[in-house]
Amino acid sequence: MFLASSVVLDALGNARRVDDPNTPDGIFAGVPALDIGASEYQPPATFVVLACPLNPAGSLVYQSGSASPGNSLAMALDNPLGTQGSSLVFGLIGVGGFASVAVPCGIPVVGLGMTGPGASGGVAVDLSSGASLPPQFVGTWTGTAAVPWTVTLPNLPQLAGLTLTLQGAFFELAPASVPLALTEAALATIGS
Repeated sequence: MFLASSVVLDALGNARRVDDPNTPDGIFAGVPALDIGASEYQPPATFVVLACPLNPAGSLVYQSGSASPGNSLAMALDNPLGTQGSSLVFGLIGVGGFASVAVPCGIPVVGLGMTGPGASGGVAVDLSSGASLPPQFVGTWTGTAAVPWTVTLPNLPQLAGLTLTLQGAFFELAPASVPLALTEAALATIGS
């Protein structure tokens, strides 16, 4: 289907070229394939915390919100193992995918795990990519409560279909046994 590249919104004001990962693109349809008609299909917003063995369960917790344009995702970052002292906490956001498509739970890196000295942690956000956002300072973890992290999405319909990889990083203030540790990762797909 031919549509001028200048047409970026559909009749309802939603993004015109949204790739639904559950609908195969046709040979002649282009990528992403355009929906026939005045309205482009808008996939639902999703948010999934990835169950990965390298980063401990409960280190990134979804609390509320929706991965939709103009909405916020409320999460909490924690070291449920208590292997660190007081730490500065940062949120990491990668746009468009994981550090490794082959290892979506994270590339194992020695020394970035929460389980103890020299443990491996999974790096899910590709910080070297131009598609990652600068780390966001989230707060200080004192060992008594999880640190809240809110990610607010711009109210831009053209974000629909975009994926975000989210992960937390803990930097111990007085480095002892675990100076740097990573949380679980989550995948958000921005939808309607």
